[in-house]
Amino acid sequence: MTTNHRLFFYCNFLLPKKEWLIALLVMLFSTYTVSAQQANTVSGKITSEKDGMPLPGVNILVKGSSASASTGFDGEYSINAKPTDVLVFSYVGYETKEVTISNRKQINYALKDDTNNKLNEVVVIGYGTQKKADLTGSVSVVKVADAKKTITYDVAKMLQGQAAGVTVQSSGEPGGFVNIKIRGISSFNNTNPLFVVDGMMVDSPNDFSTGEIESMQVLKDASSAAIYGVRGANGVIIITTKKGKAGQVSISYKNLFGVQNVARKWDVTNREQYQKIVTAAEQNYMDTTGIMIGIAPANDPTNPGYINNVDTDWQDAAFKTGTIQNHSLTINGGAESLSYNVNIDYFKNTGYVESPQDYERYTTTLNFNGKKGKFKYGGKLGYTQSDKENFTENLNSVIGSLATAIPTMPVYDSNRLGGYGGTTNSGQRAISLNVIGYNNVMDNTTERNRFIGDIWGEYEFIDGLKFKTDVSFDRTDWHNHIYNPPSDLGWRYIVNPENATLNIELGNTTRTFFNNFLTYEKTINKHKFDVLAGWIQEKNDFYKNWSRGTGYETGEISQIQNATTIVGGEWASTITTLSYITRLNYSYADKYLIQ
Repeated sequence: MTTNHRLFFYCNFLLPKKEWLIALLVMLFSTYTVSAQQANTVSGKITSEKDGMPLPGVNILVKGSSASASTGFDGEYSINAKPTDVLVFSYVGYETKEVTISNRKQINYALKDDTNNKLNEVVVIGYGTQKKADLTGSVSVVKVADAKKTITYDVAKMLQGQAAGVTVQSSGEPGGFVNIKIRGISSFNNTNPLFVVDGMMVDSPNDFSTGEIESMQVLKDASSAAIYGVRGANGVIIITTKKGKAGQVSISYKNLFGVQNVARKWDVTNREQYQKIVTAAEQNYMDTTGIMIGIAPANDPTNPGYINNVDTDWQDAAFKTGTIQNHSLTINGGAESLSYNVNIDYFKNTGYVESPQDYERYTTTLNFNGKKGKFKYGGKLGYTQSDKENFTENLNSVIGSLATAIPTMPVYDSNRLGGYGGTTNSGQRAISLNVIGYNNVMDNTTERNRFIGDIWGEYEFIDGLKFKTDVSFDRTDWHNHIYNPPSDLGWRYIVNPENATLNIELGNTTRTFFNNFLTYEKTINKHKFDVLAGWIQEKNDFYKNWSRGTGYETGEISQIQNATTIVGGEWASTITTLSYITRLNYSYADKYLIQ
């Protein structure tokens, strides 16, 4: 479990110079004063502006605090708050309202009905858009502003706590995996949902900058995701990124810096407690021949090998302060004929475990779109380069290995190959992994390069009848390098030169789509319908080349040609699919729907 402490700095180059200087001075020379204020009881009644009826269950929150209350059946409430506090009134189907108390002891308010506005919101669905009021399937619209409060490298992780029925699990390491389940486990294989970014189906969105996101929708049930066929069996997450807007060119820069610390640690034994417990166990244990094994020399005060000068708290030794930084430059502008949005993003996250573990990513994206008469067009170009120092686990997880590491094993030992401590069979008589040493001795890195491209055009033949063609390309190249050099981390964790290994994996995946859609929308009196028909051609190419070298002398350069024994191989595959899709939506008087 980690806690994030963030320092946020945001600049907009459209600000006049005077406002810039004022904002900078405020941030650099702000002083804070604290004054004690008496909290008073504020009461009142909340009603509906439409008919004046009391509203039961209205949520009242003191902004910026955890203090809250709710109205009773008569619409009345009571809450303790300071004169300078702001009350936030919220109720399903009504506009949220903020009211400053200003020394008042009674505040009555009539909330405005917001149902029509909410239902008229347009949400993105499979290959199109639809009013929220016309939805028959289960679709969750994510509040992107709230989702962006989660500082993360992965777009998928932003969904944590943002949509009902969506479970997000991550490894916690910088650049680590993120698993998403929508409404539980729906497959024995891959349970992650399908991601669709600006109309492009992608396997994972972790190479996209989170600052680019404009909207997110989650299609959770079979009816809403049916248009994607078997690909949508685990649900679909539709992501729309920021597009260019006609008008004045704007340049904005965002900088974020934060730290990560482990908030709570497990209570484990110190050296004396550990030796006492193990001694008691050993005094009551005999081997298969019926002979008592006796006390381990490292735990016996009467033995010359007794250890009393090492008392390692492995959690204190391993956990450190991790850092997060993100720099983002955005340029937006253009005209109706051609508008653009350019984003250059840098993200780096160092781990909070004592190891080389970190994740660094550079992302550049260009979105463009335009319109000339009845013809619309647009596209997306993106390139991401990332480097990741992976955390290496051995049987147990990091936390599990730290919790079970014995306190009589030192972190460092200059007498051992590699310079890190370990246990002995003749001394501690315990198999315990030095997690810090293991991850600093190992060299486990991943390099990724990803390029995406998409271009589309749409022509409206007559009012409501449109044809759209779309071509997209998504290629990822990766290089994995895992080197386990000669080292001595104690009993059962000794790597001799003849057993030192290097594993190298080079590969790429290429995914191309060619989509063609014909849509027709028409409204006749109270009858409204839209029809979609199209075909999708997809091609997936996969290639992997792997090599394994065994046998490296101490200090040898970790290159495959320096190994005593070398084996390798390669594998390639190509899969093509052709899909046909249709959809019909019909509504009568916005009350009766067929989809």
